[in-house]
Amino acid sequence: MIKTALFNEDTGLIDKGQIELVDHWKEQGDSLIWVNLTDPTSHEDEQIAKLFEFNELEMGDATRLRHPPKIEYFDDHFLMILRTIDTNNIAQDIQYSQLAIFVSEHYIVTRVINTNKCIDKIWDNLINSKISYMYGTSRIAYLISRNVADNYFTTLEKLEDRLEDLENLLTTDLNDDHLAELSRYNGTLRKINRAMTYHKNIFTSLLRTTTNSFIQKNLHEFNDVYEHMERSASLSLMHQQLSSDLVNNYLALTSHRVNKIVKTLTIFTVLFVPLSFIAGLYGMNFEYIPELKVKYGYFYVLGFMGVVITVLLVFLRKMK
Repeated sequence: MIKTALFNEDTGLIDKGQIELVDHWKEQGDSLIWVNLTDPTSHEDEQIAKLFEFNELEMGDATRLRHPPKIEYFDDHFLMILRTIDTNNIAQDIQYSQLAIFVSEHYIVTRVINTNKCIDKIWDNLINSKISYMYGTSRIAYLISRNVADNYFTTLEKLEDRLEDLENLLTTDLNDDHLAELSRYNGTLRKINRAMTYHKNIFTSLLRTTTNSFIQKNLHEFNDVYEHMERSASLSLMHQQLSSDLVNNYLALTSHRVNKIVKTLTIFTVLFVPLSFIAGLYGMNFEYIPELKVKYGYFYVLGFMGVVITVLLVFLRKMK
């Protein structure tokens, strides 16, 4: 699906429509337009590439389902590919999707798979005049990027709260289900950290570039996104270390409990093995067994067993 928002300089209003507004935009010259593609077909991708004269390689990068986040500069625009995150429920596998943003001084083209909250929120604010086209297309690109960064940060906050709960459960009620949850969070945090590393590189490059001059007016804003991405990268690394530590501590406590049980069983084994040997020796059914006719032989054997138990207990107590 393609939807467009064209800023009409004469009226100061925003016209909403489909792909036909691109022709009106070209006729007006210096007007600003935002074209948003959601779940586009190959035909729609080809239409947009032709209308805005995107080359085959950049469209190939933008349409790949799992392209690493990147930024690439061209004569009159740049392409930024971001990886967005869905923060609805951290208890389930977090969903990622690709967001491609083509930004020129007079247009911004966004391409997403499925509904994307980062795009929808900015689109609605623009249509409802809560934000203005007057700050330029790079301002819209900043707002979208900031939403992407905020979603990552919100996810990390939720993960932090849950990790604190699991840390409190460590010595009381942590179980195998919690261990599986920690392992899942560890993987999630590793992915987030990898995405943040890519995103940091994108905005570092954006802050240093001199290719597209229209970016300069929003350098402070893009630096703000960079700082949020950097903070998220640090938090994800810290939380990943915490989740790994919790897993290791849980395994260590479990191992300690098992060792205590094994120790107890070993003590009982050490105590009863000699007794079982004595009982088995005198329980053999042979007629000519030494001491078989001793009058108080039964009590002698019980006494000997008592002595053996006492000696073993004293020895084990000294051995601790």
